[in-house]
Amino acid sequence: MFNQIDELKQVIEKLKSENEELKSKLADYQTKKNSNNSSKPPLSDFSNLKKTKSLKKKSVKKIGGQSGHKGSSMKMVPKGLSEISKSNKKSVDFLKQIMVLQTI
Repeated sequence: MFNQIDELKQVIEKLKSENEELKSKLADYQTKKNSNNSSKPPLSDFSNLKKTKSLKKKSVKKIGGQSGHKGSSMKMVPKGLSEISKSNKKSVDFLKQIMVLQTI
C-alpha cells in the first residue's frame, strides 16, 4: 500500500511539472487581444498607441501679434449697411455704389 502511495505521488509531481510546462508554452502562443481576434470594439485598439511628438521647436516669441508689427484688419461697415445686407442684397449693392461715389 505504501508503495502504491509513493507511485501516485510521483505521478502527481510528474503531472504538475507537465502542467507548468504546457502553461508556459501556451503563454508563448497566446497573442494580445484586439478587435481582429476577439469581440473587442475597434475603438479599443487605439488605446495602446503612443502619441507622436511634434517636430516643431518651441519659439521664444510670445503668442499673438508681435511688438513693432503694424496690424491690419477689415474696415468698419456702417451699422445700417450690415443690417440691410442680411435682408436685401440689392439694397446693399446700391448702398455700396453710393459709398463709392461719396469717396470720390
